[in-house]
Amino acid sequence: QVARRGIIEKGELRIGHPAGIIISEGKVDNENGAFVLRKATVDRTARCLMKGYAYIPKNIFNEKFEKR
Repeated sequence: QVARRGIIEKGELRIGHPAGIIISEGKVDNENGAFVLRKATVDRTARCLMKGYAYIPKNIFNEKFEKR
């Protein structure tokens, strides 16, 4: 879709997707007319799906610990 100017100089491409961000990085040199890959990386993050507390009914919680 859209890439910001300067992405080539920085060498990092960030791709947003539903599960987080994929960061791709690369470095290519031109030696005597041939492209040589010097560096290639891929990193992925995951977005937080939930935060907070889990509420467990007292009768279930007590049953689990009474057996111990």
